[in-house]
Amino acid sequence: VRPEASPPIECREPGSEPGPDDEFDGDRLDGCRWNAVVRPDYHGFRVRGGMLEIDTTPTDLFGSSNNAPNLMLQQWPYEDWTVETKVVAPLQEQWQQGGIIVYDSDATFLKFGLVGISAPGTHPVERKLEIRHEIDEVFQNDFPEAIVPNTPGDVYWLRLQKRGDEYRGFYSVDGQAWRDLAPDPVVNRALGDAKVGVYAFGSSNEPVTVGFDSFRLVEASGGDVEPPVTSAALDP
Repeated sequence: VRPEASPPIECREPGSEPGPDDEFDGDRLDGCRWNAVVRPDYHGFRVRGGMLEIDTTPTDLFGSSNNAPNLMLQQWPYEDWTVETKVVAPLQEQWQQGGIIVYDSDATFLKFGLVGISAPGTHPVERKLEIRHEIDEVFQNDFPEAIVPNTPGDVYWLRLQKRGDEYRGFYSVDGQAWRDLAPDPVVNRALGDAKVGVYAFGSSNEPVTVGFDSFRLVEASGGDVEPPVTSAALDP
């Protein structure tokens, strides 16, 4: 039995700028912060117990699918940044997944997350961590991944770092020691104005619920907001 849906998304402080960090307190998603949600399905997510919960669905963003609901996104004013989330990911089978997403459109995005890779009914369950991305519906060939251990409570910490057009993923199984997913960054030059947030989708059999305990901006630099200044002189 699926839990009841939370009340609809609500902007708690209209006209304010709440900042990107969220501990997911209360009983609904803060619409002032999460102001760019893609395909919201109020029966497929909820905020409770200090966590944003998203139910996986038999959907995807790759190829012609482009139907994954509840991409929880924020308008993003930062140029270079690192974001971090604590994820409770009881993934049980192939393609169930959740993590951090940088989203321009269904055709152009980058996701960094945990993915189940076991056939239904397999024990113990195997999971991997991966970066996958597309530009104009074209799957990009730089896609680092690594098998990750199962953890007590299925808890993982993820960090995604952006420097220019380069993206690098880091992960931790205890919130203290961090490992780099790959030695080289992933390059995507089509995400300059993309939104940032979290996601969970993918299920080949029964859905599971992926929980996000927190979402935090670790560090950032602002975008270029100064208008250009030019001058000219006539000769003669």
